[in-house]
Amino acid sequence: MSTIKQKSAFVEVEGGKRIEVRRMKWKGARAMLKMLSDVVTKLYAGDGLQSVVDADSLAKAAGAAQGFLPRLGVIVQQSDEILQHLATQSTDLTSEDFDALDIATASEVIAQAFAINFDAELKNSWGNVVGVVQALMLPKAKTN
Repeated sequence: MSTIKQKSAFVEVEGGKRIEVRRMKWKGARAMLKMLSDVVTKLYAGDGLQSVVDADSLAKAAGAAQGFLPRLGVIVQQSDEILQHLATQSTDLTSEDFDALDIATASEVIAQAFAINFDAELKNSWGNVVGVVQALMLPKAKTN
């Protein structure tokens, strides 16, 4: 059994205020994944990332995803809606609070939110989920 620890970081703001950045709640993460899915579908529809319905499609999508994953940061950085969502779902800031931050503070909040919400622990967890799904979808070896 593995133990998942809630991670958080603090961004120091002028005047002694601190902004706590933590992992998103599942509801917020699902909404962000939907936003990312919409962007990725528009940008990479011809790269094998369309619907996954069988083992061959899953393998093709996994290969296409490996080419796209290094570009994920750029995609998110170019989407104000996704950045706003990431920042507000990872902190107690409202959209108005986030918009009022100076650029350096907002950038640090975003950097910490990325570091916490897309760390190796979560990557490994999602890798485990994909492995289980692949095992369910792959044809069983024929025995004589």
